[in-house]
Amino acid sequence: MKTFPDPSTSPADYTCTLKVLDIWAATAASHWLRAFRQVVRLHMVTLATDEDQISLVPFHGLWPALRSLRLGFDSIPPSKVFDFMCSFPLLEDLMLFHIGHENTSDIWITPSTSPKLTGSLDLGAMWGIWPTARRLLDLPNGLHFTRIALVCVHGADLDSTTDLVSECSDTLEYLSVTCNFPGMHHWPLFLIDTSYLHSVPSTSSFNLSAATKLKDLTFQCTRPGVRWITAALQTTESKALQRIALYPEDAALDPSDGKYQEWQDLDRLLLQFWTSHSIRPRVVYEPDEEGVDLTDLAPILFPELFRRRLIDLVERPS
Repeated sequence: MKTFPDPSTSPADYTCTLKVLDIWAATAASHWLRAFRQVVRLHMVTLATDEDQISLVPFHGLWPALRSLRLGFDSIPPSKVFDFMCSFPLLEDLMLFHIGHENTSDIWITPSTSPKLTGSLDLGAMWGIWPTARRLLDLPNGLHFTRIALVCVHGADLDSTTDLVSECSDTLEYLSVTCNFPGMHHWPLFLIDTSYLHSVPSTSSFNLSAATKLKDLTFQCTRPGVRWITAALQTTESKALQRIALYPEDAALDPSDGKYQEWQDLDRLLLQFWTSHSIRPRVVYEPDEEGVDLTDLAPILFPELFRRRLIDLVERPS
């Protein structure tokens, strides 16, 4: 295959972002992909019916300047994904979406070195992020992310959240946690099937006490009850905290569920954060003509904050 035969017209010298959406075509063309030496952002999807036959070895270290990796995969062994990820020593930002089952027989041999991982981490998995988090925590050079966004669908995921926060305690400034499926605004379109999601127990939570540099907290509320948010906030010890944001979905605001007391407990705690940190909480909602209108519910869910006008209700852009 002859591609860009004239070097003067080749985009290889200036391409910084590369999307690989057909893994088979990319494998066949890996010899000329080597010309793209300046790629710093890679978005790769390996989803295929015979994904177990896919090899990422031809792409190991192919882009030496790579700093950001977004990878969606299904049945390809996670060990192969991590070998691929670890072949880029300058990697800072990592986004992994795994929609397949966890392969319990998949054994990963931890490498002697690992990437920098000093930027952002986004994790989502149909059956739980905890296996992926476990491998990340085993990396020899540690984790130094300043921003972490997690989608938790299993009780063990919240334990992993605590572990990731603790591992990045010296660097973490932003944390976003979603329990259960957050909707299409937040995940790639191929991850819109919610039929296999586990429900995180309402008593589950995670510990934020180690994140002493935390500045920004975001909670995506997709199920009735916010006890897990209140419990997490109660562990916060960061004196640098500046922002707290909530993104409730319709299910979280269902008036028939009888969870108003949990919201009012959260209201009292957020009022304490106003007193101690001068933090004015932000609630971002999506109006639904057939659903529940947060603007009508706000005086019930946040009676003290609403009465004192210490809460910002923001309509999510469509």
